[in-house]
Amino acid sequence: MEFFGSASDEQSVISKGTKFQKHRVGSEFALSPAGQARAAKSAGMKIFQIDIPISKARGSAAMVGAIQSVENEGWKFDNVSCVYCINNSISTDKLSNCEWEEDEIIGVYIFRNGKN
Repeated sequence: MEFFGSASDEQSVISKGTKFQKHRVGSEFALSPAGQARAAKSAGMKIFQIDIPISKARGSAAMVGAIQSVENEGWKFDNVSCVYCINNSISTDKLSNCEWEEDEIIGVYIFRNGKN
């Protein structure tokens, strides 16, 4: 008993699934530091800035990986600054149920187009 009507129907479903997977992976890449760097380079930008929360990063390997992925897109690391963001806010007026947001440190990374 065939689940699909024919072998060509089965191949069509597999093909559609593969296209969806490629689109999903492509969308995830577009949101990554490397994807944003590639889009900026395609737009002809000379300077690229990316902000990465340092205090929420899981170790230095993740940070180095993000920086390396941007450089792999043809950008040259130029400068970094850190900004301390105070996020102390209460989400409700009932003190017993208040939720505090954590403060965070943001790394502001500047890259220059490698061809300049």
